[in-house]
Amino acid sequence: MSDSKISKHKETCSVKVEEACVKPVTMSWRPSKSNCEEGTQELSRAHSGQWILKIDWSYKSLSSVPEFLPNYQLCTTLNLSGNNLNGAIDWLIHLKRLELLDLSRNKFSKIADACGSVSTLKHLDVSYNLLSKLPEWILLLQKVKKLNISCNPLEKSFHIHLKKAKWKSVEICNLENVNLVSIPDCLQSAYCLKELYLGNVNNKYFHKPMFYQNNALWRIPEWLPSSLSILDLSYVHLSNFGYDWKQLPNLKELRVRGNDLFWPSDDFTILTKLEMCDFSCCKMFLLPKDFGCLRNLCFINLSFNKLTVLPQSFEQFYSLYHLDLYHAGLETIECNLTQLPRLVECDLWMNLVDPLGCLPNHSDLCSCLRECLFPYEREIRLDERNSPSVASEDVERSSEEFDAEINDPSEVTASSTGTGVEESWDDEVFCDYEADIEPTWHVPQFSSGQKKSVNDDYFFLPSELHAASCKLPPNQFNIIHGQFDDIE
Repeated sequence: MSDSKISKHKETCSVKVEEACVKPVTMSWRPSKSNCEEGTQELSRAHSGQWILKIDWSYKSLSSVPEFLPNYQLCTTLNLSGNNLNGAIDWLIHLKRLELLDLSRNKFSKIADACGSVSTLKHLDVSYNLLSKLPEWILLLQKVKKLNISCNPLEKSFHIHLKKAKWKSVEICNLENVNLVSIPDCLQSAYCLKELYLGNVNNKYFHKPMFYQNNALWRIPEWLPSSLSILDLSYVHLSNFGYDWKQLPNLKELRVRGNDLFWPSDDFTILTKLEMCDFSCCKMFLLPKDFGCLRNLCFINLSFNKLTVLPQSFEQFYSLYHLDLYHAGLETIECNLTQLPRLVECDLWMNLVDPLGCLPNHSDLCSCLRECLFPYEREIRLDERNSPSVASEDVERSSEEFDAEINDPSEVTASSTGTGVEESWDDEVFCDYEADIEPTWHVPQFSSGQKKSVNDDYFFLPSELHAASCKLPPNQFNIIHGQFDDIE
């Protein structure tokens, strides 16, 4: 056999091996804009026998799902995010090796009844769509590691099926704004879970013609996996901060802004690995004296609260670089903030204390902190001090300005029931609950024009009797005069 025939024979053998192993080097291809819209070159590549392993059609203004071509069968990555797609993708069943599927920021009300990659899919993102239900194959993704189904109007009746999900290998799970009332049971046994997002995201990010329903958990879910490092429970109507924090020894970030916490639990300081905590807009008026035990904290947000004293234990935060105390109600600062060696971002305005008296370089630190904020957050912040005579009036005025910027509350409550029946929440409980929300995070909330007096004595009900730990002034209880006179 001649040398040319031998070389040609070796080439054909190598090609057959490549085809058998399905590992062609030149098969990965990123389609151009014309290919995404028309598919002319894709068709020619399909006839040439080249497999396409990665398809990226993100932000191409697509209004319909492209048709399936035979050379998509070995595709491992499919990105259709940021389009105007609203029809089901029926050819997902033909993709047998898919590992990443991104369908976020579309208008899907239905995806597909079946998917051929249930056993291989590791990354799924269907956030910011119009899904009222999830197909069964999503609930059966046992190998998925990154899962994002946030910002979808899931029906409350569907949550019975959601509790049966099989996401035991998930590491990052985002369930924000899906009308959640409890977490799926599988997450409690997901021993690899590191990041869990259960809060309600900022309303500024929503598409105007769409509406996403708020989660209402009322309390911190029980039996969270000990592997958690990030937990987000923002604006979920938490009524208290009680939890066995020893179950989360690896927690590094805790975000609970926008809840009625009033004060942290006694064992909160056991989270020695905590590096970031966000307690903004929580109506807190007390901090633990041993708060400084959390020496790994480098980011603290206590803005828009009702604190009066900053304890001396803050001097122990040697790693702290971000301290947000804007409008925190501070009257006294017992610690020496100048002893924090790494502090580079700090905002002390709108308190009774003098910022420049506590930190001579406060102007520079405040400028650095506000550069990290969103533009609408910077706009509402003032470089002023609060005075005792106008402090309460300023809180009410700021609340009114904030309520004017968010969505209409009637629209929020009508959709959140999942039944299509208009409901009204303008009762006495929710009037008092929302009258004191501070203007820092723009999310759909219940609100009314009723104001409460800061001098009223409040009657606190146990959380078991009312999910929001509501507080009502005594003059709002319907008690008939003299009806209890005969009680000894």
